[in-house]
Amino acid sequence: MLYLVAARLGQDVRWIDDLPEGCHVRLYLDERDLDALDVIRPVDVVRLPGLGRASQAHLHHLLGSSLAPAAGPAPAFTVFCDGDPLAHSPAFLDLLDQWTQWAPVQPLDCATDPALSTDRRDWISDLPVEPVRFCPATLGTLGRPDAAAWRLAARYRRRHDLPADTPLLAHALSWCGSPELASLARQADLALRPAAGLFAVRQDRLLEQVRRHAVLLQQAQARTRDDALLAQLWEFAWLLLFGLEPVRLDPLPRPARVEPAEADPQEMQTLGPAFARAMAAIDATLARSAPRQSERAPRLRLPEPIRETHPRNATPSTAAAAAFGQGDFEGAARAARQALMSEPASEPHRFMLAMALAAQGRSDEALDEFDRVMRQDPELQEGAAAAPRTGDGTTGRPPQAPRWSRV
Repeated sequence: MLYLVAARLGQDVRWIDDLPEGCHVRLYLDERDLDALDVIRPVDVVRLPGLGRASQAHLHHLLGSSLAPAAGPAPAFTVFCDGDPLAHSPAFLDLLDQWTQWAPVQPLDCATDPALSTDRRDWISDLPVEPVRFCPATLGTLGRPDAAAWRLAARYRRRHDLPADTPLLAHALSWCGSPELASLARQADLALRPAAGLFAVRQDRLLEQVRRHAVLLQQAQARTRDDALLAQLWEFAWLLLFGLEPVRLDPLPRPARVEPAEADPQEMQTLGPAFARAMAAIDATLARSAPRQSERAPRLRLPEPIRETHPRNATPSTAAAAAFGQGDFEGAARAARQALMSEPASEPHRFMLAMALAAQGRSDEALDEFDRVMRQDPELQEGAAAAPRTGDGTTGRPPQAPRWSRV
């Protein structure tokens, strides 16, 4: 059995005679509406003062003394609509025959022309159903322009003098006394609403939510009676009120944290003499610019938790690279010297020692190590061997300025 609650706003309601058997009808209309109903079917008629929108009639019904017909079996669903549901859902009468396939909260109208619709995800047995997906903060419709929703949002903001970033549906729910639903709407990115206020609620769900939100419904009824804009905006809240929760989008995926890899001693072997000469030249230039300041140069020290103890089984070269990467320049110099004891001719180990000393401000010692790196440069050694020497031990070449020098 179905219980249909309609609000006639000047429409022709003769479609009521075509409703399926077992559908009880309650019709709300304005007390000044004197037009004949022209229906044969028995209908419960309730007249209300100043009825302007269907939401006002539906709120009155939910707060009435009876949410079900006085006689007959309890209804499976209550259907809410205005006085002309066929204008918003051409398949409305056929959808009523398919009530066993409805969800507990079921939109029943179609936002677009069914003949042109390409979105059939919400259809029921090839019958068109298309609720509106909208933003609860701005009331903007997803996927298509909606001038009526935009005008409603703009007028509601002006009426209540709201800043541009105020979430509108949350404001309306909070104003009517439901911080719980207001918080839910404020955090949501998307929600659903019936395109023209045509929807159904399973009877047990309806009774549960009416008891739960009795205070909200009472304040909403009082405020919508005097505020036509709130009465219009309230039609955006029906599905949320009856438990069809909105959607909050997931945050953007974050890249997995990558732990720094342990220094590979093999990578140190890629430091060729050319790179060593370049770094030595830079350090020599800095040393020449302040030759007397090296002893007073500040040492770089890190907080104690960062200066970790290196594994006991690490080789001196691995320990030097790891210490340098952690900022422990004293440890790096100490480990590099240990590595040079086993490999005195290793350019990478001596270069690491020179860099660790330079990082501590020990420029003179660093330059001595850079000197040794350059003297081991095969290009320099080959050039010295090729030049003929005179009796006094000098080469036969004219004197040249050194490629770099210490001050």
